[in-house]
Amino acid sequence: MIAGIRVQQGETQLQILLVEKEYHTQIVNQISDIQTRIFDLRKRYEATLDRVERTHVFSPESGRVIGMKVNTIGSVVQPGTQIMDIVPDTVDLIIEAQISPVDIDRVFTGKLADIRFSSFKAATTPVIQAQVAHISADRLINEQTGASYFLSRLELTEAGHKMLEDHQLSLVPGMPAEVLINTGQRTLLQYLTQPITNTLARSFIED
Repeated sequence: MIAGIRVQQGETQLQILLVEKEYHTQIVNQISDIQTRIFDLRKRYEATLDRVERTHVFSPESGRVIGMKVNTIGSVVQPGTQIMDIVPDTVDLIIEAQISPVDIDRVFTGKLADIRFSSFKAATTPVIQAQVAHISADRLINEQTGASYFLSRLELTEAGHKMLEDHQLSLVPGMPAEVLINTGQRTLLQYLTQPITNTLARSFIED
């Protein structure tokens, strides 16, 4: 009788151990499944976050956006592709003029010039004063015309800036204008108001 009870007790303990083992196995499997799901969800989250971050474009400086190259929503931009130009707020716009080699001996740094911006109404817009700030040491070649020229950069004087403020005028890169540099002779040139690194288009040199 006692022996039978002991056998039954042993079988019960064995069943308990088997149940506990099965339970632990299930728990381990569930934990493994949960960890796998967490890993998968984390990867999907990181991929989604990366896609979201790629939809934002940050500039190292604040400024005015010009020359947008991409305008379609959802467009894919390849690495290294230029998507816009930004002119920093802290950078003064300058005028770059192509001066003919014939006239270069009459143009030098410090020369004053009068600028009229053709985008503004001529009847109400005053002539804006500028000054020659730089002239290239060597001749350059206009790739479109093949003509040689010297590159001159002009900056607005304090009086020129005050005129713009008084008339509440705002300059934009690429804005065409007429420039008259006091040299004693009129010469047709080309120029554009641009940031320092950009090119020009049209101007005049005269008394």
